Amino acid sequence: MIHKFILLNVFIIVLVGCDNKPKFDRVQALNEYSQFVEYAPYSRYIKKQTINTYLNDSIISTTTIYGDEKGRCTYSDIQFTNSTVFNSNEHIDYDKLKFSAEEPLFFISIKDGDVILDKQDRLIKQVSQDGKTSFLTNYEKNQIVSFLITSPTLNVETKYVWQKDFLINQTEMAYNSFPEHFYKLNKNITYDIDGKITQSESVGNFLTIQYKTISSYNNWNEYGDWTTETIIEKLDEEENELKVVREIEYW
Repeated sequence: MIHKFILLNVFIIVLVGCDNKPKFDRVQALNEYSQFVEYAPYSRYIKKQTINTYLNDSIISTTTIYGDEKGRCTYSDIQFTNSTVFNSNEHIDYDKLKFSAEEPLFFISIKDGDVILDKQDRLIKQVSQDGKTSFLTNYEKNQIVSFLITSPTLNVETKYVWQKDFLINQTEMAYNSFPEHFYKLNKNITYDIDGKITQSESVGNFLTIQYKTISSYNNWNEYGDWTTETIIEKLDEEENELKVVREIEYW
């Protein structure tokens, strides 16, 4: 699972001659994209998605995510136009069981780390080459319930709440040698009767900055994935409306 951007991915049966691909599993998809549930596929595995966020018709960030044919997220990258501290990227090589990660916000820089899978081939642990930084994923009844980053600088703990087969809440806190909870997030996700994501609301803080975002998802494609989003963002007393365009390529 790719931290911070996400990541939860799965498959639909597609018959090409005698080629049978794995069956799509929505819960596994939500597991893979648990860090950013809104990017999880609805009914078919995604090969690549590019998400551009606009403020006043100018791009302020671009998120790129790749997934393999088994629905696993293999690469994610977030780049902001006017800042580098919030940029991040991660790559997982499931063949070599290696990964790399760069997250300046959490002072993480890892190259050639080790990947550990469980008996069901689920990602349960990632460890840096020096053993000082690790990502640990826990499941209950095949659903992700927590994700923990431990490092010499800080710890980041994320917890998840499910309602049947839907991931409906995510809380995240960063703490350690900084003031308590220098970063905090609480996110609620809403679905329609068909299980398509329709809205999410996030509240939290980064140091002394308070923030709140309300996202509405629209224009679903033939596979049930949204392609546009409107975000009302409030940072302290400043409020902005952001527009998001999502381009998707499927397996």
